[in-house]
Amino acid sequence: MKRVRSDTDEIIQPCGCIKVGIVCRYTRTKLAKALEDFGDRVQYSVFECILDGDLLDKMLARINKIIVEGDDSVRIYALCAGCEKVIRAIGLGKVTKTENVYVV
Repeated sequence: MKRVRSDTDEIIQPCGCIKVGIVCRYTRTKLAKALEDFGDRVQYSVFECILDGDLLDKMLARINKIIVEGDDSVRIYALCAGCEKVIRAIGLGKVTKTENVYVV
């Protein structure tokens, strides 16, 4: 996984927010199911994902197979670990957090 060090020597892990604007209900459902393989659906058309470069490439390949470029819109916003600390959720839902994974 590509990691970047900040000024405070903190390791920044890539994550992102994906905003979807899909015209066709079938395409929207198919894309939503694909994006749920990479992260959490936090609103009807917004997903939060924790991705490294390889996962981002895989996700982009799946998105490109599903959407109709002239009709649909997918926006991906990269967020660093520093940004993740200041995300606030008001009302229902929770902020997607980086999880530690241990392989035994």
